[in-house]
Amino acid sequence: MKTVENLGRAFLKPLFPYLKFSPEDELRNNKYRLLYDYSHQLYDEEVQRFKDLEDKSFKLLTALSVISLLYIPTLNWVLSVTKPWCVLSVLVIPMMIVDVAFFLRAWKSLSETFKLTEVPKMPLDNNLLGIFNDDNEHINSLYYHLYLGYNESIIQYKIVNDKKSKYISDGHKHLQKGFTYFIAILSFAVFGMILESL
Repeated sequence: MKTVENLGRAFLKPLFPYLKFSPEDELRNNKYRLLYDYSHQLYDEEVQRFKDLEDKSFKLLTALSVISLLYIPTLNWVLSVTKPWCVLSVLVIPMMIVDVAFFLRAWKSLSETFKLTEVPKMPLDNNLLGIFNDDNEHINSLYYHLYLGYNESIIQYKIVNDKKSKYISDGHKHLQKGFTYFIAILSFAVFGMILESL
């Protein structure tokens, strides 16, 4: 295999002055191009992750809003059917307070994801324009410069996305706990009504 490669180089050697790149240059170009392509792909993935997190946060906040609309009339009903002397009312009132606290924590965490954040963008500066304008500049410099820009943007996106992900995770956890308490409160209220009717 090495012999064929050497024969190919020997055959193409007289043509090298007329060719823009040698085989070694072409290999280097491919390496830098691969580095650029990979960083571009990672950048696109982080941008998509950012959009997915925004979408998930919006859906959870919408679910929380719907639960809140149903929550107040349901709590009024629970308070109206729960008798003060009933043992269950001693459990229901503290559970309602804890439940409201969970929903408020979920709302706070999810609303944090919608705070205005500086969205990282691919930097466009005079150095990049200079590389395009300079005919003597090697294409590797362009690929490397674009790689550096994408790399910086990826780092910034990861920081923003990790924060959003943490807030969404916390909000989802508190929303689940609040919903569990909500179901327990309804169950106690229905159980209390059943006991009253006996």
